Amino acid sequence: AEDRREYLEGLLRECKKEEAAPVLDDDALNYLLAR
Repeated sequence: AEDRREYLEGLLRECKKEEAAPVLDDDALNYLLAR
């Protein structure tokens, strides 16, 4: 579970850095982690 969380956080970081996607808020992050 921890590895998956780090993987998702890495993806979010890439998206924010490239601005290829809207910046996800905490609710969106929680949704991803809950899947």
